[in-house]
Amino acid sequence: MNTNLINSIARNLKEINRIVPNLNYGGCAVFAHALGAELEKNGFKTNIVSIGFFLPENDPNSIVKNLKRNNAEITPDSLHQNGMGLCHLLVEVIDGGECYYLDSNGINVPVDENAIIFQDRRLFIDGRMSIEDCGTIANIEYGWNERFDRQFIPMIYDYVKMKLSKFFRPNQLQLNFGMSI
Repeated sequence: MNTNLINSIARNLKEINRIVPNLNYGGCAVFAHALGAELEKNGFKTNIVSIGFFLPENDPNSIVKNLKRNNAEITPDSLHQNGMGLCHLLVEVIDGGECYYLDSNGINVPVDENAIIFQDRRLFIDGRMSIEDCGTIANIEYGWNERFDRQFIPMIYDYVKMKLSKFFRPNQLQLNFGMSI
């Protein structure tokens, strides 16, 4: 993967923080799902990573899958009762031995496979989940930080799609500036 491509994508997405107030105060799951889904659709290997669980024995992927398997309603309360205390979600883009951690603020520097530098602090990656499971969580309509206005959700998906379309032609991994991956 081209590091310049990831850096360019991250830079192009940053302005959403000026458009959507309080995006990272209740909307990070929506942004992570939108970005992860678009990158995955364009051939990138992605996961959603969580930081700030402080419950290392609980794997978010397993928690969501267990709730689905038991036909339990997936709500902030049911996630929390099963050991999931979300703080922030980011997209992990994997290319061979390289990992990039993206959110609406840009790229968060990896320390190793278990930690990143986030807002000038070393924070542990508490777990990983699929893009699909992140979408399930992002669709929960209540229980989020009320500073984030959920009316912005459709615009977030449209924004991410529009910004990434600058880098990819439909159904191809062809970069607009003449490089292909």
